[in-house]
Amino acid sequence: MDRGQTIPTNDRTRGPEIHLERHHLSTRAPYEIVTDNGSQFIARTFKDFCKKWNIRITYSTPRYPQGNGQAEATNKTLLSNLKKRLDARKHRWSEELAAVLWACRTTPHKATHETPFSLAYGLEAVIPTETSVPSLRRMQCPANVELNEEMLRDHLDLIDERRDQALIRIQNYQQAAARYYNSKVKHRRFHIGDMV
Repeated sequence: MDRGQTIPTNDRTRGPEIHLERHHLSTRAPYEIVTDNGSQFIARTFKDFCKKWNIRITYSTPRYPQGNGQAEATNKTLLSNLKKRLDARKHRWSEELAAVLWACRTTPHKATHETPFSLAYGLEAVIPTETSVPSLRRMQCPANVELNEEMLRDHLDLIDERRDQALIRIQNYQQAAARYYNSKVKHRRFHIGDMV
């Protein structure tokens, strides 16, 4: 196993087995995990893991997915894109999911001007066509594995700055959206006895 990954088990009392022997360079421990109250997430093993890595656990309300707005917004985008790709083959959605996820991860977001992939790994993804057609980026990529890994580590040094810039853009985007919304609001005054 060459990168940290979570492997779920059927034993609900033990929680997920978490393997971090050789943690991948670009993976960092999250600040927070939002989850439901599934038995694998309330297990002692999972809580100990989160405590060890200083990860805050937030539990969402069961059977109330609206409580996690980020996940719902992502699900809405995924469903919309899946519907566009499927047409009459609705029962084959699992075959299209990987392509839809790839598209979502490599498309710049309006608020951040960055792709989710670049914010996670510090550089843009190599699209499949780039592997067969010579491009400037592929030609500049060193053939030496050690040199390539060193370049990837250098990109990781800049990733925090890139994320900070994306956060500032998100805040500016939200403020602009709020200003636009508030400019369209018609103020009304109600008096006692008015019909509402």
